[in-house]
Amino acid sequence: MALPKELPLYIVGALIIIFGIIHLGVGIGITAGYSKYSDVTRQSVGLSIFNIIVGLYAMAVGILSLVAVTIKLYHIVRPAAICSLVLGIVALASLIAALALNSQAIGYVRSRLSYRLYSYASIDGSQGVMDTIQTNYHCCGENLWLDWATVSLSVPTVPVVTSGIGKKRRRRSDHEQSYAEQSPLLQGVRQRRQATTVNSGSYNLPSGYSINLPYSCCKTGGIGNSGNSIGGTCVYSSSNNTNSFYVGGCLAPVSNDVVVQITGIAVINVVLTILAFV
Repeated sequence: MALPKELPLYIVGALIIIFGIIHLGVGIGITAGYSKYSDVTRQSVGLSIFNIIVGLYAMAVGILSLVAVTIKLYHIVRPAAICSLVLGIVALASLIAALALNSQAIGYVRSRLSYRLYSYASIDGSQGVMDTIQTNYHCCGENLWLDWATVSLSVPTVPVVTSGIGKKRRRRSDHEQSYAEQSPLLQGVRQRRQATTVNSGSYNLPSGYSINLPYSCCKTGGIGNSGNSIGGTCVYSSSNNTNSFYVGGCLAPVSNDVVVQITGIAVINVVLTILAFV
């Protein structure tokens, strides 16, 4: 029994719909799941929002193609083919954008984490971003918990940064000028980190060394003070050890998530591009 000649068209149309649905689901999932700290994961979230549109358009193209073949409305075959060509171009553009963003992802996440960490107690919004990330990823600091040694955690939670007689809030860009590059405190932390060694899970720190860490660094049952102006702290001192809080930094897990998300979007776009040009 001979197969109908329209079978390849049915298959292609169905696959376009399926991958359009996958694209839509992935885009919505990333956008909804990472919106609370999208400032740090902006590359994958921004790409996901664009690909929600791509997914919806792919579903429409697939449905139009199936309708044209099933009902034999040959007068809409050409418009369907043009729509499919447009889908291929859009998916290809999204693929190129994903590849470009993927190469910059780690550096971008590093710069945003550094900014949010060092502005934790001075810029409105930074506390919420860092606390959410550290709670979700069970991490502390950018590279490790010692990053918090140079951050003051004793100022009001929602400070008002003023400038001039009008006391207007400065634009965020005024405060974002490369914390990672310009801060002498960060340079000191990096130098100390290079000199710090780990021995059997303990750190070579001076006697009496103490650091206040955000409460979001605490493990269950850790040391903390509620009612503090920043919601409580974990305290590292010579009288306790690092078992009461997370010691690993947030850069690695967050960057890994962003890279995986962008790579997944790129793979879906590869398939959609091929199907659209078939």
